[in-house]
Amino acid sequence: MIADARKWGKAVFSGSIRMLEAEYQKTARRDAVLRAGGIRLALFGREFYLDENQLEKTWQPPCFFQQYEQDISAVMDRLRKEYPRIYPYEEDAVRFWYAEYYYAALETLCRDMMGEIRESREYRMLNKTEDF
Repeated sequence: MIADARKWGKAVFSGSIRMLEAEYQKTARRDAVLRAGGIRLALFGREFYLDENQLEKTWQPPCFFQQYEQDISAVMDRLRKEYPRIYPYEEDAVRFWYAEYYYAALETLCRDMMGEIRESREYRMLNKTEDF
């Protein structure tokens, strides 16, 4: 079953990634990434780890997670035609495997945007150590 999931998943993802690439070439999407401020900082020192305020903000890029769910539905529909009884743990295995594609796509997006992020006013205003 996983072999079939890999075969169909690759086909589904090849179409999805082209759509996501086109979506994130749009100026509005790239600007949204810059405005998100989704930079995780590891802060050390008593004043940080005893602070009651949350020091983390989560960014969920538009389109990615919705497209992931659509892809999973398409792959699972094809699998259910071949394998009538799919247990939840088997679907979880397919989801877990398929997520690797989307993690790689997010990594590529972040690497692609790194120059723009480093040029943003917010990034330049951060107090950074030499090895930041």
